[in-house]
Amino acid sequence: MASDATSDNSARGEDRSGRAETFRRAGLTEAESRRLARIEEYVNDRGRFWEASPFGMVMWLIWRLLFKGFQTALLLAAIGASVWFAARILDDMGGLRVVASAPADLRARIETAFAASRAPGDDAYDVWVEELADAINGDIRRRPDLDRFAGWAQAGPYWLGEEALALRLLAAGRDPAELDAELRALPPQERERRLDGVIDAQLQQAEIRGLEPAAVIFAPANILDRYERSRLVWEISAAPIDDFFRASQQGQLELSTLSGLVTHYRSDTRFYSGVRHLVIQLCLAPMAQEAFAEPCTASIIPRGQFDPFLLSLSALEAGMVDLGRDTGAARAGASILRAGYVAGRMPVSLEQELRALFEIHLPQEALVASLRDTGFRPDLAFAAPRREEDRINRIHTGQRSDLAALGSALAELADIRLDHTARVTTRMVSGIYQIEDIGRLSVLLDAVGPAVLAMQSRLGQEMYSVLDVVEERGEADQADLRGLALSLLAGLIILLLTLVRLSTEPLVRNAGRVRLVDAYLSRLFLGKKS
Repeated sequence: MASDATSDNSARGEDRSGRAETFRRAGLTEAESRRLARIEEYVNDRGRFWEASPFGMVMWLIWRLLFKGFQTALLLAAIGASVWFAARILDDMGGLRVVASAPADLRARIETAFAASRAPGDDAYDVWVEELADAINGDIRRRPDLDRFAGWAQAGPYWLGEEALALRLLAAGRDPAELDAELRALPPQERERRLDGVIDAQLQQAEIRGLEPAAVIFAPANILDRYERSRLVWEISAAPIDDFFRASQQGQLELSTLSGLVTHYRSDTRFYSGVRHLVIQLCLAPMAQEAFAEPCTASIIPRGQFDPFLLSLSALEAGMVDLGRDTGAARAGASILRAGYVAGRMPVSLEQELRALFEIHLPQEALVASLRDTGFRPDLAFAAPRREEDRINRIHTGQRSDLAALGSALAELADIRLDHTARVTTRMVSGIYQIEDIGRLSVLLDAVGPAVLAMQSRLGQEMYSVLDVVEERGEADQADLRGLALSLLAGLIILLLTLVRLSTEPLVRNAGRVRLVDAYLSRLFLGKKS
C-alpha cells in the first residue's frame, strides 16, 4: 500500500511537472506555471458536489458565495451608498424641483416686471402705443421727445412679451387669442416654428428701411409717420447738446432747449464747462468774497446762487482731484452728473450720498484755499478756461484713496456716455439712486439699451430687481458630500479592478493565487475523488 501511494505521488508529480513545463512554454512565468498546474490537479482531483458530506456542501456554498459575489456585492454596496448620499444632498438643496429648475433669463424677468407694473385690465399694446404717442406729442409746446420715444420703442418687445408680440404679428388683424388657440391645437414644435422667425423678420425689414430703433416697426403706421416727420426737427435741437458734451462747442448751453431733458421750467438750466462753472461757484462762495474780491467782480462772470454741491462737482469736472488713471474719464462722468443735477434728474438719495461725501473729502474751504494758494484768477480762467486747466489739474485737492470708489463709478458713467448719447445718459441719472447703481445701470444698458428709459418710468428703483436672481437652493452637508465622494471612489476602484481582470489574458488570470485558494478549498470541502 505504501509503495502504491508512493508511486501515485511520484506519477502525479511527474504529470504536474509536465503540465508546468507546457504552461511555461505558453508564456507564463515559472511560478505561474507551477501554480496553474497545481490548480488543475486540485480541480481534477475534486469530488462531486452530491457526493460530499452535508457539512462540506454548506461550507462550499458559503465559500463560493464569497468568492463569486464579494466583488459584485462591494460594487452594489458602493452604488447604493452613492445613491443614498446623493438623495440626502438633493434633499438638503431643496429637492429635485428646485435643483432642476433654472432661473429665468434676463429677458423673461424684464417681461415679468413690466407685466406686474400694468394695471389689471390694461391692454399692453394699447398702453405701449399711448406711451409712444405721448412722447411724439412732447411737452406743452408740442415739441416731440424722441429720446423717450426711442426708449419706449426699444422696450416694445419686452413690454408686450415676445410670444404675445409674435402672435399679434401673425394674426395680422385677427384676434391673437383665436390664433393662439389654433396654434395650440397643432403639435408643439409646429407652433414654436411658426412663432420663431416672425419678430426677427420684422426687425430685418426695419433695418432695411433705416428705422432707428428697429423695434419701432411694431408701432401703428400713423405713429411711424409722425416719428419720421419729427426726426429732422429733433436732430436740429439735439445736435448742440451732443456738440457741447463732446467739447466741440464752447460757451454755455441751455439744457431746456431740448424737450424732455429738463424736468422743470425754471431758467437756471444753463450749463458751462467745468472750469467756468467752477469759477461761477467760487465767486459766489461767501468765504471766497475776500480772497477773490476784485477778480470775481468782472462783468464776464455770470451771477447766480451759491451751491456747495455744485462747487464740489465742478471741482471734480475741472480736474482738481487726482483719481489716478481714471481721472480723465471721471471728469467726463462728473459732467454728466452735474447735467443731471441741473436738469432736475438726480434722485434725492444720490444727492444726499454725494453731499455727505463732498463735505468730508471736498469741503468748500479746502477748495477755495487750494485755488487761492496757486494764484488762481477767476476772471482770466472764465475767459480762457483751457489755458487754466493745467494749473487746476496740478492742485489735486482731496485724497485719491478716499474718492477711489466715486472715481471708478464716474469713469463707468463716462463709458456709458461713450456708448450712448449725452442726452440719454443725462436722463439715466434719474435711475442712479446710489453710487453703486452705476455699475448695475451699465449691465442693464448692455442688455436692453435705451429701453432702460422705459424701465425707469415704469419700475423706478425696482428695475434693478431683474438683475437680482435669488436661487432657492440650500447647502449640502459636508459629511454627506464626503460620503458621496468616498462611495463613488470605492465603486470606481472596484470597476477598474474588474476591467483589469477582464483585460488580462485568460491563461494568466487562471494562474492567479485566488484561483489556487479556490481550487484548494473546493477540494477540501467537497473531498477527493473516490
